[in-house]
Amino acid sequence: MGIVVVPSPHPIMQEDFDYKFVTSESHSSHFAVKLLSGTYTGVVYVYGNVNLTEEERDGEKVGKLIFSYEIDQGNDSHTKENLQSNKDFEQHIGDVLTCIISENTFKIGHDDQEN
Repeated sequence: MGIVVVPSPHPIMQEDFDYKFVTSESHSSHFAVKLLSGTYTGVVYVYGNVNLTEEERDGEKVGKLIFSYEIDQGNDSHTKENLQSNKDFEQHIGDVLTCIISENTFKIGHDDQEN
């Protein structure tokens, strides 16, 4: 699934407050993101391919994220199935990704830490 999100102007989210990295149960070679605040608290998902491009809007260049994702776990209010077509959720995880990229907190490869 390819999702295109124009990030919110100034998403303010913090690792370990709004989201945290966890080991993915279904993707052993990827870290997952667990949401810790808001309506999607408890949702766990994995980003797939991520691309950053530009588009012109109203005469200005605007960054645009194109990414794929897979949901590992829903929460009490949102099933995995209804999150797959939820535009608000896609915008939210696009904003999380924007924060991860701008804070350089992304992780690449395997988790070599002992549990």
